[in-house]
Amino acid sequence: MAQAENKVAEELTTSEIFDGELPLNAGSEARLDEQKFARYALIGDVMRSDKQEAPCIDITKSFAIALENEAAHSVSVPQQETPATKSNVVELSAWRKPFAQVAIAASVSLFAILGVNTMSSDPAQPVNDT
Repeated sequence: MAQAENKVAEELTTSEIFDGELPLNAGSEARLDEQKFARYALIGDVMRSDKQEAPCIDITKSFAIALENEAAHSVSVPQQETPATKSNVVELSAWRKPFAQVAIAASVSLFAILGVNTMSSDPAQPVNDT
């Protein structure tokens, strides 16, 4: 129990030093924990919105120097002739292609007309022949 009270007292001391409520002297310095001190300082900076500049690491110059010193690589790969593959598509002559298109269109329209005629006749209704 005494340990917990001592720990709370240390945390209060650290907080009081940062808040300016407790003067910083040799006795209070001895009770400060280094990691805790850094955490409280960071929290205080964030709460006060002090700008924390992130470290800027500029490596572009070192890359530029390294690229200048790099030897140029020019590997030319000879292009291999690809064997001619036979296509499965049959070439139609000039007069067969339009004829085939007309034949396909005619067969599609025939099936459409027959399909509509068979669907429109309902066997439940009698057909009047007048």
